[in-house]
Amino acid sequence: MSLNVLGAISPAAAGGDGGGFHAPTPAEFYQPLIGHGDFAITRPMVVLAISVALISWFLVATRNQAISATEMARTTIGRVIAKSP
Repeated sequence: MSLNVLGAISPAAAGGDGGGFHAPTPAEFYQPLIGHGDFAITRPMVVLAISVALISWFLVATRNQAISATEMARTTIGRVIAKSP
């Protein structure tokens, strides 16, 4: 296929009539879900809040509940002292 055929298939690519690609603006990405102005809640804010909540829940739910080294040392020393005559 030659470039001439591609130009005939896509009239916007062939002419300079302004019908080409228009990049989206930040306003199109950050449309408010709740509220308006500076205090609006947007979809990225909601996604961020849900992500923080899920990651926090995961970290709290999977933390190690094992006995710490200092607590184990105190318990061991306490048993040794208690058994001594």
